[in-house]
Amino acid sequence: MRAECSATARRSVRQPGFSPVTTVSGLPAARAVAASSSGYYGISCAALLDGTVRCWGRGYGNTPVAVPGVTGVASITAGTLAFSDHVCVRLNDDGVRCWGSNNEGQLGTAGAAPPTARTPVTPRGLWRVTGVYAGGGHTCATQIDGAVFCWGSNRMGQVGDGTAESRDVPTPVIFPR
Repeated sequence: MRAECSATARRSVRQPGFSPVTTVSGLPAARAVAASSSGYYGISCAALLDGTVRCWGRGYGNTPVAVPGVTGVASITAGTLAFSDHVCVRLNDDGVRCWGSNNEGQLGTAGAAPPTARTPVTPRGLWRVTGVYAGGGHTCATQIDGAVFCWGSNRMGQVGDGTAESRDVPTPVIFPR
């Protein structure tokens, strides 16, 4: 898969426009791409066929840069909350690694990661993950046993634990019986 990107050329309701689609230079064959944006700022990342990840955009510059310590990537997701981007990947061994903004606990490390982690970290307490999904300031994961965990911003109940308190570790979603 070849990574191609397009961006909004101007922010106008009356005259919306898009830049032409261009191939991202310096990027080998990609398995999947994830992008997040808050206004004119944002980050794009590609999971490559060799199992590594390269990112570009805010904090990385305008050419893809290898993310250290990430190999064996099966899927990738990115989320944004008010100029705060975070990225998570599910690994082939069913593990999860996340990096980026952690201002709402969206990296899931119980405060062990700084407000912005450029080095990928492992969310606590997950096993045999089948999917990981980044939202606006929060992250969710599904496990092979059907359990769903979410963490990060919870002002609107995004974590699903019946509270409005943000969580900095993966927290079981409570489903009504």
